Amino acid sequence: MALWIAISQIMYKPQTTETEQSHLIDLINHRFDRRIHYYGSGQKLWDIATTNVVALIGRKK
Repeated sequence: MALWIAISQIMYKPQTTETEQSHLIDLINHRFDRRIHYYGSGQKLWDIATTNVVALIGRKK
């Protein structure tokens, strides 16, 4: 089952338009421009990343 999930995630490629891709890139650039500004002005930033983990344990009969 886990292999099937991994394969389906690799094979799934969302279709985005040029406009959507451009908008996403603009959002990312804006975010990093703000970060550079904050670093330059001496403001402290927190970097946070989260991950969900699901662990299943069982026995096959």
